[in-house]
Amino acid sequence: MPEPRPLSAPLSHAQQRLLLAELLAPGKPENVIVIAIQFIGPFDVEILRMALADVTARHDILRTVYGWEEGSPIQHVLNPEDCPDQLTVVPATNPSTDVNRAAERQAAQLRREPFDLSAQPPFRARLQELDSNNHVLVLSVHHIACDGRSVQILTRELGTAYASRARGLVPQWQPVPSYRDYVRWELEHLNKWAAKDLPFWRNLLAAGPIPSFLPTNPAPAEASGMQLVLLPAAVVDRFTKAGRALRALPLSLLMSGVTAALRSQFGAAPACLGTIFSGRTRREFSSVVGCFVNPIAIPVYCSPQLSNEDLIKVVNRTVSSCLSHGRTPYDQVIHALGRATHRDLFQVLTVLHHPARDISKFTPGISARRVPVFSPTSSELLVEAGPQPDGAWGLTVSWRAQAINVSTGCQLAEELTRFLYELRTTE
Repeated sequence: MPEPRPLSAPLSHAQQRLLLAELLAPGKPENVIVIAIQFIGPFDVEILRMALADVTARHDILRTVYGWEEGSPIQHVLNPEDCPDQLTVVPATNPSTDVNRAAERQAAQLRREPFDLSAQPPFRARLQELDSNNHVLVLSVHHIACDGRSVQILTRELGTAYASRARGLVPQWQPVPSYRDYVRWELEHLNKWAAKDLPFWRNLLAAGPIPSFLPTNPAPAEASGMQLVLLPAAVVDRFTKAGRALRALPLSLLMSGVTAALRSQFGAAPACLGTIFSGRTRREFSSVVGCFVNPIAIPVYCSPQLSNEDLIKVVNRTVSSCLSHGRTPYDQVIHALGRATHRDLFQVLTVLHHPARDISKFTPGISARRVPVFSPTSSELLVEAGPQPDGAWGLTVSWRAQAINVSTGCQLAEELTRFLYELRTTE
């Protein structure tokens, strides 16, 4: 029988970065992941409450608090029975309330309630009852305990737990490692990764600061904008086939489109785009909730003379090289380069999410769908692509108002959409 894990452990580098951000600016909504799900059907609030407790018991990162020991940050796991009830139920007041408006209202309420990471688990939920067969669940998880892939794990396992509890059963699932196991593994490999990666980053980013093309004055999170675009499955299939013909990664296609849009709007050459390295390179961590992601900076050269095809080839070479050196924590790279913050390297963050799972059949008799809610961004410009179960891509372009006005933000989304629509194989 394996030895029990200690309840206290050091932090991963991603957690250290996020804890520092929380200490410097407590309660910033950009550090919290908020998602909304609509449920249609005979929904049982108490079964949901049990299912949330089941998921929290399964993933101890959702019942972890943070403190200090001998000058170093630590995380301490609470016992499931010591965790407060995460669910707040909001009764129906107006049966005609629009579901999107209800989701935004509850998401905004959760963003106004910052986590005290030293005393409270980093996970909350609000359930808005619209009528007896129509509910909106809004989940709020601090980024220190969650990433985009974790959101998908949570929604999948919440459905599994709800279905079991609805039948009067305790969910039976295969055990998963603790996030603390990942922390231990990361600590064992940091020096090896740094020896491989830091020379690469010094060489790639040694030319000095890449010129800024957007204002960087801090703006309140509320002073932001967002544009949503749905790329149909047929369009996605067409441009991914074009990408395969060029041996280009889907992320490279997205980043090429962002580069082309920036070139069109700002004449930015060269520019540096940020993206996210998933960090889940070992199979045993594929179903673990936690923050695994690591930002990386990718310089791109968007000369007006480059055709779209040549732009994709150039961007793909750089993206592929950077992803192969994405293990070393970003703060170590920043320190090695003598930079102060990520804004010294990039102002634009481009993220291609893991393909979404179909949650429409949440459990027998209940259908579900994700409801988009506004997410404040700490980047001047954030471009996200979310592959959908039917093959479509949902594009979200978000910006900070002091860097980009509404007209320019919408034009960037339009330019990116046009670039991807026009990509096709040469017959």
